[in-house]
This record gives sequence, C-alpha cells and structure tokens, in this order.
Amino acid sequence: MLGAWAQPDSYHWQWDAISSLASQEAAQRWWMTGGFVGNGICHLFTARRMPRSWGRVLIAVGGVAVLLVALFPEQPDHTSFMHDFGAGLAFFTLAAWPVFAIDERVWATRRNVAIAASATMLTLLAWFLATLFGVPALGLVERALAVAEALWPLIVLESVRRSRESVA
Repeated sequence: MLGAWAQPDSYHWQWDAISSLASQEAAQRWWMTGGFVGNGICHLFTARRMPRSWGRVLIAVGGVAVLLVALFPEQPDHTSFMHDFGAGLAFFTLAAWPVFAIDERVWATRRNVAIAASATMLTLLAWFLATLFGVPALGLVERALAVAEALWPLIVLESVRRSRESVA
C-alpha cells in the first residue's frame, strides 16, 4: 500500500499490477522492491520451519521466485521474461503448496483444510489470469491472491507451533 501512495494519479490500485510499483519507471520503486525481497525471504524462512514435505519445497521455490520478481523488475514496455517467469512460478507454487503438505496432526494441514486453502488460492490465480485477458480489476484480484499467499503460511506455522506445544 505504501508504494501505491507514492505513485502519480494515473496509477490505480484496483486496475494496475503490483509489479508496476517496482518497475523501472515507478516513483519510489524501492518500497515495492523491498516488499518483494522481504516477502521472498519470509517464504524461505517459512519453508525452513515447516515439516518435511513437498509443500515445504514448493514454499521455498515460491520464495526464490518472489526474489526473482524483485531482481528483475517489470520493464517500461511490460516485457521482462524473468519477471513474468518469477511471478508466474511464485503465484502457482504458493497457491499449490498446501495440498503437498497434508499432515493430519496439524489443523491447518489437515486434508480438508489444505484442499480448501489451495482451492481458494488457485481460484484467485485463475481469476487473476483471466484479468490478463481483459476481465476487469487486475490490481484488486492480484492483491487478494498475494495477501492469501502471504497469510496462509503464517496460519500454518502458528498451527504447527500449537500442535508441537500440545505434544510437549
């Protein structure tokens, strides 16, 4: 949100992509670049704290992909293969990981909960992809997806922590 406030009036958070806040032509681009770096590092730390599973691997891949988004900002002409690759990989892996981390001992990784979490995020991802082909509200949908993908790992980590406390 801080990066959006520093942009000219032509930028609108409901319609414009998050990446344009860190693009080479953005005002105060360091806000969003720092946000991408922080988010990527948080996903890597989250992966380190997760029980061993393919979900853990996917969170780590998602964290590295978010770092790619920071390292390769959107170009003024909106063409940047590495940026688009990183964004796509991050969005997909961070939406899919819960179903690869199913563990019935932890509330947030139980089968039904994990499937619901992934289904919700994959639905948001599908909606986001539709916005790339003309469905309105790209910025709004992208932000909803990004928030879900940032918050769900925190919920899982808290659930893991509580389950470890109850065992101890």
